[in-house]
Amino acid sequence: MLLLERCNKRGLLAGALTMAITVSGCSLTGKPEGMAPQGDEAKTGNEPVTLKVAFFDSEERFKQLTQNEVLKRKFPNVTFEYMKYSELQNAITAGQPPDLIATIIAQLGTLGDLGLKQDLAPLIAQTKMDMSKFEQKKIEVIKSYGDKGEIYALPDTLHETSPYNTYAIIYNKDVFDRFGEPYPKNDMTWDQTMDLAKKFYRSDNGVDYKGLVVHNAPYFLAFQMGLEFVGADGKVQITDPKWMELFRINKRFSQEQGGFLPKGGIFSEFAKKNVAMYAGDASVVFTSPDKYNELQWDVATYPVFGGMSPHTVVGPNGGMWTISSTTKNKELAIRVLDTILSVEAQKSVPGYNWWEHPQMKTKNLEVLKNPNYPSVRNNSYMLKYNAQFRTEVSNAIGNMSTNNEDINTALRKFQEKFQQVIDSDAKK
Repeated sequence: MLLLERCNKRGLLAGALTMAITVSGCSLTGKPEGMAPQGDEAKTGNEPVTLKVAFFDSEERFKQLTQNEVLKRKFPNVTFEYMKYSELQNAITAGQPPDLIATIIAQLGTLGDLGLKQDLAPLIAQTKMDMSKFEQKKIEVIKSYGDKGEIYALPDTLHETSPYNTYAIIYNKDVFDRFGEPYPKNDMTWDQTMDLAKKFYRSDNGVDYKGLVVHNAPYFLAFQMGLEFVGADGKVQITDPKWMELFRINKRFSQEQGGFLPKGGIFSEFAKKNVAMYAGDASVVFTSPDKYNELQWDVATYPVFGGMSPHTVVGPNGGMWTISSTTKNKELAIRVLDTILSVEAQKSVPGYNWWEHPQMKTKNLEVLKNPNYPSVRNNSYMLKYNAQFRTEVSNAIGNMSTNNEDINTALRKFQEKFQQVIDSDAKK
């Protein structure tokens, strides 16, 4: 199952590249030849080398990762050129593909369509990269994108420097205190969360209050449930009872709050101070707490569906690094990645240890450790139609909530529309 994504800023990437194009002459095996010596003594030669990097985040963040003293010391002849990830397709069309790619795990399917994906396992083996530094659950998710357990990417964080999963309930203590309601508990179900949320659907002194916003609920909750949204035969089936549950709880989110149906990451809705709870990837408030000084907030575990193991989140979600199959610098690129993804380099980046921020010392962060993850093996259709699924399921649930459509009708329409998307594509 495709697993998402980190948070608000990264959630915007899904579906940005949906057109498959062919890159001629690209090797997808990535088999290395004649690896150079490794470690601090590894040389890049006397000639300058430029590595183009398609990067998901800001140029400021890019510079922090590629222009720190650790990278400069080990690779003095290497220059890193920033490319917005959203411009990747144009770069390929212009014959200027990147050497390195930093994006979200869910984009592996798209990279395959673009002819940029390759198995990094041979390069990892020859560099003797220590794979134990990564959270192994994330490695398993990445392997699920391959038919034979290929490693098409590496997580962009290390277990030591990222001990917390950032999917959670963030709640505004001021709103709870104002109306005398108890704070959220850990291990609540979605129904329990909504039962609490609907108590805040009211107006007070000219302010309209809401109880809950959920980060990309139709999409992320489908992944939390481990739904196979299209079978290995290319057919969309809705017989699994999980489909009914997904549509039912999403309908509650909207209808019991007066048709409230915000789109996207929507942490900004919570930050307006008239919403009691936000459920989703809360990395923005954890890593940039000074931006939210006026919010009196704390954290509880991400809600689950009935019968699901407590603290089951959407992940392992988040970012990844990979090497383009088109690069002429595979050997150098894997050594660069090994360095970027080292404790020394990660700790040189400002804000890596956000949990040590003084504000975080007052938060209940311990509840974010050791989450459970859903596990469903991806099939080729799920990889290919991830972005389209996101669009179709969100539209279907939005129409159901807005038009007061019954769940069975909404599910049937979703099945028909999504199947049309897949079938029409097959005819091209």
